[in-house]
Amino acid sequence: MKKAIPLIAVILCSAMLSGVATSQEIIREPDGTEYLAGQIIVKLEPAAALPRDGEANEPRKLASVSEAGPSLRALTKKWGVKESKALFPGIAPPKAVVALAPDAKAASLQKFKKLGNVFVLELPEGTDVKDAVEDFAKDADVEYAEPVYVFRLCMIPNDPLYGQQWYLPAIDTPDAWDINQGSSNPVIAIIDTGVDLDHPDLINQIWVNPVEQPGDANSDGKPGWAGFDDDADGLIDEDSAGRQPGEPGYSNDLVDDDDENGYIDDFKGWNWIDDHNSSQDDHGHGTHCAGIAAAETNNSIGIAGVCPNGKIMPLKAFQSSGSSTSADIALAVEYAYQNGADVISMSFTGPESALVRDALSLAYSTSVLIAAAGNNPYAGPRYPAYYSYVIGVGASTEGGDAASFNNPYNTDVFAPGVNIRSTLLNDTYASWSGTSMATPIVAGIAGFLVSEKTGGFWGPDLYQGQIINASDTSITQFYGNMSITRKRIDAYLVPC
Repeated sequence: MKKAIPLIAVILCSAMLSGVATSQEIIREPDGTEYLAGQIIVKLEPAAALPRDGEANEPRKLASVSEAGPSLRALTKKWGVKESKALFPGIAPPKAVVALAPDAKAASLQKFKKLGNVFVLELPEGTDVKDAVEDFAKDADVEYAEPVYVFRLCMIPNDPLYGQQWYLPAIDTPDAWDINQGSSNPVIAIIDTGVDLDHPDLINQIWVNPVEQPGDANSDGKPGWAGFDDDADGLIDEDSAGRQPGEPGYSNDLVDDDDENGYIDDFKGWNWIDDHNSSQDDHGHGTHCAGIAAAETNNSIGIAGVCPNGKIMPLKAFQSSGSSTSADIALAVEYAYQNGADVISMSFTGPESALVRDALSLAYSTSVLIAAAGNNPYAGPRYPAYYSYVIGVGASTEGGDAASFNNPYNTDVFAPGVNIRSTLLNDTYASWSGTSMATPIVAGIAGFLVSEKTGGFWGPDLYQGQIINASDTSITQFYGNMSITRKRIDAYLVPC
């Protein structure tokens, strides 16, 4: 049954909120819910993408919502939709001309069914977003409709000279380093405000796309290698709309995209805020989280990262103001999945977005998903930490107690999150607090685990259970007349 997703807002988890800077008006509901004016997200039912002539049973890529049928054409006319744009234009079903192994074809179809026919609809100025969402959600060809939610950062800064790195010995990290420092260079995606790419403690830790080169690297006039399915998605030399050579409208606009992932010259991640390949941080939050997870160690400067041999995939989905949208976050999650991230670290929280949910459920097949529990103990369930396939990280203090600001509803495991010293912009360091800071600690330890335990029966479910349960220290948090007891992460015991 179709339904409109409740209107709710989201927050990156460290707790310093200022005004949201965006080129579009933001609507704020009395309960604190925030979303963009003039836009909604619509995902079509898989059946809506089936050919109407009944000659095939596999879904097709649609260019706009109105192509799904007369009822949606009538709705777009009723609401005066100015533009209907595919959010993931490069995700298309595999074509029959490409020989794919059954598992690869199934994976490609699964990705398309989750994210292929998701559209952002631009509405006339002054349109009631809630009413539009409700109306589109009722259509039989619509799986869900929701606003474009606003996400925010939320950290608690402190004296930059205070704290040092008490949290590393507290969770037995030095003992863990004697066994493993992330021996296979696990890739940790940081979805945040970007990363200071030139920071002396991070410059050697940044993930570099192994395939991408400047321009058309092999000078063959096509994306990747001409005539090959470089990214194993079932399409050959596709353009940004998923069209192949010889198909109507083929543009070859990705000729300089050497790995055919839809992003040109993405040497070190991507920037969805400005839509270019520089993931440079302009806020500080992402840099702080990246340093916690995997700052360079034994280099005689600065701090030590939890996973010294980890590689940081910087994905800039948050603005300098600390805000983002569900659309940009979903795009970043899909990029991390497509480009082989072993761990995805998300220091933000908020409402359940069906769009973000679909992207994360896809990524869970190959990545350990870790998210902040949030900084309000009475906020109730928040996402993505509340999903069963995401590890929700709560913050603990140097004294071994739950931080007073921690949200217990979303906490699967505790990690230090008070006075956490890490990297900042302009080659500096500072101590901040928040579940934002606890999250990359667990992400770094997850990097240990995936590099130490691979193959066989090891997979997402077992990784998650090991991270949550492999500890001999428990923390109880009281809130109201209730309490929770969870383990505190142990860097030494998790990979054992």
